[in-house]
Amino acid sequence: MDSRSPFTLSGELGLRRDEIDDSGPGSGQAERRLKLRVKYPFPTRAYGTDAQGQPFDVDCSLDNISSRGLYLRMSPQVTSGVNLNVIVKFADGPRPGATAVLFCEVLRDEIQVDGQHGIAMAIKKHHFVEPVTA
Repeated sequence: MDSRSPFTLSGELGLRRDEIDDSGPGSGQAERRLKLRVKYPFPTRAYGTDAQGQPFDVDCSLDNISSRGLYLRMSPQVTSGVNLNVIVKFADGPRPGATAVLFCEVLRDEIQVDGQHGIAMAIKKHHFVEPVTA
């Protein structure tokens, strides 16, 4: 990689073109995002406090992620503006990759037809954790 090139999820993980959502400015679609989103079901876990004030810790479905935000589906309902933590285990096919802890702010909670909640979040901070070796 050229040393002047910025770090990107898609470049570092070697994702296929069909796993990158590049609909956006100039694509002919009404898209507000400035950053490309990676559409891949990385193993994801979210924890925080739900709309009723109860703590939760659940596995969830990651729909897409970029350097600034993510969208996932989970059963707990949450309130816009609250902070949630998300753990994403990145992988490149069968090979394990980095694990990131993301500190996020909920932007919106959209009820889905299957009863799940679609949660849009802004990533406020993140850090990568070292894999645990036995």
